[in-house]
Amino acid sequence: MDLNSNNKNGDKFESEILDIYSLDNNEIDNVPIGFFFGLAARQYLNFFDKYLSELDINQNQFWILLNLCHEQNISQDKMASVLRVNGATMTRELNDLEKRRLIIRKTDENDRRKKLVSLFDKGFEMLESAQDVDYETESVLLNYFST
Repeated sequence: MDLNSNNKNGDKFESEILDIYSLDNNEIDNVPIGFFFGLAARQYLNFFDKYLSELDINQNQFWILLNLCHEQNISQDKMASVLRVNGATMTRELNDLEKRRLIIRKTDENDRRKKLVSLFDKGFEMLESAQDVDYETESVLLNYFST
């Protein structure tokens, strides 16, 4: 995927960056640093959303897959807590991932009320593709920063 290609998000990002660069030194000194971090975060998420959608996953699903890569057989409730999403959102996202055979849920043998979640091989493959998008997005956006 080429994040450098012309697209609406990229054009918007370019114009916002150019607007910042058009400020003179006195004006730029009065802009809070949080503004620049916020701008970078918003643009990162815009790029990332666009390219994740090409993989047919959303950010919640990406974070779920990433979390599962680091901890298999995690309870659904614990994952919702770690990712700071409510139970309904977690259930909806897991249902979608399970239908697509990216994850598997099974009942915890020690507590039948709990569901444990793990990645299928296909989930690892999807995560690898999504991480490539993440790294490429980050690389493009970091080009706009100097030391």
